Amino acid sequence: MDDLDKTRGAFGVASIQHARNGQDPTGKSWHGQESTPEWESSQKKKKKKERKEGTVRILQRFAERCTMHGPAYISNSTWWVFRLAWTLLFVTAFGLMVYHLYLVGKQYTSFGIKNKLSLGFSSLQFPAVTLCNVNPIRASKLTQLSGDLGRFIEQIDPSILGEIIDGLPRSSNSSSNSTTASPQPQQRRRRETTDDDDYDDDTQLDDIDFGNFSSGREDVDSEWYQDLDGYTDSWEKEGKDSDFSMLEQTFVELFSSENRSSRVRAGHQLKDMLLSCSFSGKTCYHQNFTLVTNVKFGNCYTLQYDKFISRSSGPRGGLELVLYLDTGEYIRAITPDDGLQVSVHPPRTVPFPQDDGMAVAAGSTTKLSLKLVHIARKDYPYGYCTDSRGYLQRYRIMYSTQVCVRICEQRQVHEACGCHDETAEEVNILLNVTTTLRPCRSRSDVECLKMALWKFQNGDFECGCYNPCSETKYLRTMTARPWPNTQYAEHLLVRTACRRMSPEKCERLKSKQSKDLSREFVKLNIFYEDLNYENITEEPDYEEAQFISDLGGTLGLWVGLSFLSVVEVVQLAMELIRCLCCSRGQPRVASK
Repeated sequence: MDDLDKTRGAFGVASIQHARNGQDPTGKSWHGQESTPEWESSQKKKKKKERKEGTVRILQRFAERCTMHGPAYISNSTWWVFRLAWTLLFVTAFGLMVYHLYLVGKQYTSFGIKNKLSLGFSSLQFPAVTLCNVNPIRASKLTQLSGDLGRFIEQIDPSILGEIIDGLPRSSNSSSNSTTASPQPQQRRRRETTDDDDYDDDTQLDDIDFGNFSSGREDVDSEWYQDLDGYTDSWEKEGKDSDFSMLEQTFVELFSSENRSSRVRAGHQLKDMLLSCSFSGKTCYHQNFTLVTNVKFGNCYTLQYDKFISRSSGPRGGLELVLYLDTGEYIRAITPDDGLQVSVHPPRTVPFPQDDGMAVAAGSTTKLSLKLVHIARKDYPYGYCTDSRGYLQRYRIMYSTQVCVRICEQRQVHEACGCHDETAEEVNILLNVTTTLRPCRSRSDVECLKMALWKFQNGDFECGCYNPCSETKYLRTMTARPWPNTQYAEHLLVRTACRRMSPEKCERLKSKQSKDLSREFVKLNIFYEDLNYENITEEPDYEEAQFISDLGGTLGLWVGLSFLSVVEVVQLAMELIRCLCCSRGQPRVASK
């Protein structure tokens, strides 16, 4: 019984296998023929023919029913000439359509932008104002600073420098009318000054050698510059060092090396300078200002307040300041002019008075009218811009291209040299490295510092400092006239200033002549010219709606495709794939 079951099971499996191969259990085909290679080849050809016929029928049905121009005429034309003509026209039109679509796509993916200008009118947030007395150190406080700085200031006293000029030899042809043209700046080469070097008739004040002055940094020569990229053909190599620029740089290096608290005490104090402050007719006080130190101007003071809203244009709706300059404390070796340095900048941004500040002369009333311009930029893919949120979270300041470049520059110095540049104090305070990194003072550190700065300025580093995505700018117009008159100065300004100074200093102030007295004071009025403002907004030059419209126009122009026609083409592709790849979808031909 078991053997019989096994035999039946084996016969059943063989029957199933032969049925799959188109054979009966005896090994013969259903047509009574045995399975041979020739028979299998004929079956493949038959299936291929069936697949081809099915594909042709699908294409014919598509040509008869589609709404696209061309295929119906190709399919229904009875004369081969017309069929060939329609085929050529359709292929040509299809090619032109593809090329036109390429142009449309290229224009869209270029992500061009255009600027849209719109005007608005409303009450405006008042900008931040930073002001600095141009004299960084009060003469009476100089003794509180280091001896190196004091000796340097003594050496560069104007009277001493004047004696050096008097002791210089006169030019040999200074009394003759020479017609020889002086060499052009680009033709001059750096020269080394020697003891017997005579100055020619084109000598300028900057060409005078006032001697060597040491700063807080060790001296380095320029020989190590020779191997730097771009130095050989640069103006830095060709031009002669300006002595006045070197004196100013030496002072900045010495002054920045002083302790910050000592510099603050030695500088001018706002409570002594500020005689009057008002915004929109309401009084403000020196406590409303924030101290900002600067290595060139010493103590600077920033006024910014969220509630300062200009609701009317003109001087009455702006900021008015009256300040006492205290020129008697000026150190003339480092401060040859009298007045203020004023910077107007967006709130919560870092001021750079030495770069973007305006000079306000002493003995004048200066009116600074502003016009607000707001710029909104688009980010990738239309361009690159930087949002301020990261800077607000990290540094608690608004982003600006200028501060980004400064931070990038100092980071390069920190990474390359392991020290910080004391002359970039504002940035290093933001980075919080003034206590964690040593100052760059040794010879090796100074050489490394100069090399890092040269490479940065030469474009060897990529900072990615893009324009801010949202930026506020102030267009400025400045006017000034002499101020104050003698009566106003003597009876109002002097008496107000004397209330905050010693009797001896007050008497010296009163004893000044009227011309000198007026130069002790300055009046500054900052306001919006009008409450109209400009919005400059970047917009896509080729918007999505226009792209879709051009896309449809291109398809319709050349081959008459609409959206539904595109769906027809998609359906055709799906049917062809199903016919060619899926055996169940293949049309079957009845066997004979």
